[in-house]
Amino acid sequence: MCGLPGDRYLFKIGKTFHNHSDYNYQHLFINRWGLLFNDFHIIKRGLICYLAIETKSKAEAMQKLLTIGAALFLFTGTTRAQFYKKVLPGNNISAAVANITENFQNNYHQIQGDELPADEGREIYRSTVTVPGASHAVIYRFHSKEDTTASFQAILYEGESFKEAAKIYKQTFRQVKGTKFNGGSQKISFDGSMEDPTEDLRFTSSRLRPAVTGGAYKNFIAEIEIINSVEGWTVQLNLHSRKNDEERY
Repeated sequence: MCGLPGDRYLFKIGKTFHNHSDYNYQHLFINRWGLLFNDFHIIKRGLICYLAIETKSKAEAMQKLLTIGAALFLFTGTTRAQFYKKVLPGNNISAAVANITENFQNNYHQIQGDELPADEGREIYRSTVTVPGASHAVIYRFHSKEDTTASFQAILYEGESFKEAAKIYKQTFRQVKGTKFNGGSQKISFDGSMEDPTEDLRFTSSRLRPAVTGGAYKNFIAEIEIINSVEGWTVQLNLHSRKNDEERY
């Protein structure tokens, strides 16, 4: 451990938890990295990795790990319910999607919550409106002069099962397509076709566009993605503005 390039990720996690003992900061960090209670072995490994380098003895490293372990335990009760809710079928997200989409007219300012650790080129905020079954939901604000619209993202699945990921991906697409939201003077529905995911592809995306030709939702899309990485499968829902490919050039 801590001898491979991939362990830089573990080292960074361990350093963060060791140097920031504040509960609220650690809670934001967990949400930033999308860590759930069943991923706490990653946090533990990260702490061991960091302490193994920063301390001279294994005994001292383990002693420090035990003192920080109590903080990790606090997260278990709050995130366990979210995890089981996430993997259970039957979550209807249409009402939440409609609410979030309607807030796009105000660039998501009315549902913007606490600020989270930022990425390069964008600010990240917790969304005060989430999607049933999501492990977390955030609002991105990009440092762009060309497009100042914000983006909403919810993580709907993280795990090793492609079968479960594909099920949630398809279920999410069907429910978003069946969503109608208030676009001002009329109810607006979504149009689009689903791209079937396969286990051989690392990335599959389906896009749904509001059935309008102008106004605030002209370039708005609901994008459902299924992604395969070294950590496993992820399903996420993005609600943001994006021009058609033919309009970009």
